[in-house]
Amino acid sequence: MLTGSIGKFTLNKPFVAEVINAELVGSAAVGFDREGGLITETVMQNLVNIEKYLPNGIPAQTLILKNLPSFGSHQLDTACSLLNWWSKNYSHWIVDCLLRLEGLEYYQKQTKRKPALIIESNPPTWKIESLKLLGYGLDDCIPWKGSKIKVNRLIVPSFRREQAFPVSPAACKWLRQRLLSNLPNIESSQRSFSPRIYISRAKTTGRKVINEDDVLEALSPFGFVAYAPEKMSFADEVRLFSQAEMVVAPHGSGLVNIIFAQNLSVIELFGSTGVPCFLVLAKSLGFQYGCLTGDYNSRNNHSFEQNNNIMVDIPKLRVLVAEMLNNRYGDRQPVITTY
Repeated sequence: MLTGSIGKFTLNKPFVAEVINAELVGSAAVGFDREGGLITETVMQNLVNIEKYLPNGIPAQTLILKNLPSFGSHQLDTACSLLNWWSKNYSHWIVDCLLRLEGLEYYQKQTKRKPALIIESNPPTWKIESLKLLGYGLDDCIPWKGSKIKVNRLIVPSFRREQAFPVSPAACKWLRQRLLSNLPNIESSQRSFSPRIYISRAKTTGRKVINEDDVLEALSPFGFVAYAPEKMSFADEVRLFSQAEMVVAPHGSGLVNIIFAQNLSVIELFGSTGVPCFLVLAKSLGFQYGCLTGDYNSRNNHSFEQNNNIMVDIPKLRVLVAEMLNNRYGDRQPVITTY
């Protein structure tokens, strides 16, 4: 079954703040203002009852560093941090970091100041490529050393989602347009992609499709081709999803790439339980959505059931794919199918 509530959501108006004489502390660059108050937008997205999580949710090492004398601390003029507790995750990087650059660029237009971007030391290639595709080179970035630094002007754009979801459709549109406009300048390792794609997690940890060969055999007559995003450049991931008409994929960070699509049908594969984050994202973007829940491999070592490997019911997958293809040019309301 799908867990969590699905209903109507209200997105707050986005903002970008300039915090004078701020301080960033600890491995996740937690922000404090000049009075020592916590800047919550440097910690997490807007959560209901945030006081339940803070300050107990801040690592002890960060609090210790915060209270140590600041003698010899480095100082920056104007900067924006793209670090938080989840920013090493691909999906959170897209949603919690890249979407916020719209607010940063608004600030830049209003003030004529260009803040430096604070990013993790030794970032993975996909982070560097995603920033490059948005017009930011390594010269625009400062690697975070995980200690303590003062910032004369800390620029803090708001998160573009509420709680765990939904994500702002307007922010997704901005990011998609910016990335697609720069794609012609970035070389591709492939000339073309299939518009019907299956995303494989065969080389990742957790939520692998146990009977993936059977899944691919069932999808092949419909014109599906399998892709492994971890083997692709970020630009090609954008290309892949931007031209896709249907995607079948097990639940995972790679599904955040539906943000780059323009008219998509999504089938998400779960084990015995799932979460609705990509349902809400797909629905907010106007996409058709369906899902299958099935059996999971109880012999694996994952702590959470939703992370277990998946056994897909092949006949039901064929039926759902055919149904969604038939409805593709119809009303495109979410189709939620669980077994």
